[in-house]
Amino acid sequence: MSWFDEEDAKIESGQFTGVHKCVIREAEHNVTDTGAESLTLRVELEGRKDFYGNPKIINLEPIYLTNGKQKTSSANRVSALFCLLLANPDKLKKYRVERYNFSTKAKEPKIVEMYEELLNKKVALFIQLRRTYRLKKIDPATAYIVRANEAGIWLPDYKKDKKLSYQFVRAFDYKTLQTYSEITSKKPAKIYLELASKMSDYEEEKMGKADFLKYAQKQADKAVLKLDESIIYSFFDEYNEIEDSDLPADLDLNSDKVPF
Repeated sequence: MSWFDEEDAKIESGQFTGVHKCVIREAEHNVTDTGAESLTLRVELEGRKDFYGNPKIINLEPIYLTNGKQKTSSANRVSALFCLLLANPDKLKKYRVERYNFSTKAKEPKIVEMYEELLNKKVALFIQLRRTYRLKKIDPATAYIVRANEAGIWLPDYKKDKKLSYQFVRAFDYKTLQTYSEITSKKPAKIYLELASKMSDYEEEKMGKADFLKYAQKQADKAVLKLDESIIYSFFDEYNEIEDSDLPADLDLNSDKVPF
């Protein structure tokens, strides 16, 4: 068989961020302890294969619909998704799925609630690929790590690898690439082109010491907590960058590339 494919080469050499035709495989509905609702989509990308030659499936970052008291700014975009697919958001059904358990380091069965009428529907989604630093929550006066429900501030953890994530930006009709508003107002597909001209793959840059302190101070002010500058400087200095000369000769420097 021939391995040469010019169209696949175009996909591999370009950025990921943009409109992707998808099939929705999971549409999980979650509610936190505080009452915040979210939707997590798992989609199969049309025309893409994974390392093993199977259809490429990715999990999108959770989209918060409410914060427990009122709807979020993302809610309207999700409403448009339901309208495009003629899906009823009130139809929820429980499904048995497999989820990875970080404690046991294995996949285990779990019962989750899904938006039933979104499942297996075809839609075009604008998705942004993002590489961002993971966060850790600390006491700004001591730099001790605290629990998520305890008082503290969230700071980027430069000791860990960046997290690869996929963000849902907008939904479009599968065939015409029109948004729901463009369809109802009988306007041609234009918004997806505007988004493509403005958005690209996002790579979070490491802050310098001065910017890191300003950011930490801003977070402390929001949380109404006292910040010790010397502690934060020491906290930042823990992130000593590795010089290229210190890296093992056989280290794969391309291991963080998008796995397509």
